[in-house]
Amino acid sequence: MFFTKEELFIGINQVHAPFADHFFSWITWLGDGWAFGVMLAVLLAMRKYRLFLMGGITLLLVALFVQVLKHKLGAPRPMAYFTDTSIIHTVEWVRVHKSLSFPSGHTATAFAMCCFLAMTLRNKTASLCLFVVALVAGWSRIYLAQHFFEDVYIGSMIGTFSCMLVLFAFHLMKGRTPRSGRLRETEPAIPAQGIGAMA
Repeated sequence: MFFTKEELFIGINQVHAPFADHFFSWITWLGDGWAFGVMLAVLLAMRKYRLFLMGGITLLLVALFVQVLKHKLGAPRPMAYFTDTSIIHTVEWVRVHKSLSFPSGHTATAFAMCCFLAMTLRNKTASLCLFVVALVAGWSRIYLAQHFFEDVYIGSMIGTFSCMLVLFAFHLMKGRTPRSGRLRETEPAIPAQGIGAMA
């Protein structure tokens, strides 16, 4: 509300250091999809088929939302947006893209995965840590000159919304146990504390 698109990008991108180049170039891979895939593989190996199905649908929904918006809007990335690209900080071993900027798919995937894990674990401390991880992954996209702040912001909303939508749908389909009125242990709950931890 108080800063322009350009000011937000430059303000974040220009705060850099050699150690941060390495850190952010690694943590950004959390949103590349492989981390989500590893999580799904672990769930499958543990025979948590319902959670595996929920996670898989969440990932597909995120990909659908992101790709439709990316190709419909075709927004330029920072390297194609700015006339003077010398003001942009880049990391030499990271390939910087120039098209399909909005929204950030990496951020959407990272938030979807962290939200899913938080709702599954049902632990406040773990949820807070996961939220921070998702934030850092989103921040990395601006640091690495791959996206603008608005791309990351909307990406985080898409990831969280997709996860909550899938969990809520499965919650309605499964219902509650007759005696206790509580969800069975194999299904992530949708309690107020879980939502608040990722909000």
